[in-house]
Amino acid sequence: IVTGFDRPNLACRVQKVRGGAEREQALVELVKQSAVGRGAALVYAGSRKNAELAREALERNGLRCGLYH
Repeated sequence: IVTGFDRPNLACRVQKVRGGAEREQALVELVKQSAVGRGAALVYAGSRKNAELAREALERNGLRCGLYH
């Protein structure tokens, strides 16, 4: 299957935050908004450490999540 770059089912979002708790809250809210109706979301992290921190934050807030790095 060969398709073009137009992928209406995918979105990329960047949001500036000050760090710490604000980062965690923004992550959780974005994932909740993205997953509504679809049941899934993908979060990219630039390092293994940040991927693990994101997973911990999502799980702490009641969201099921897997980790791949």
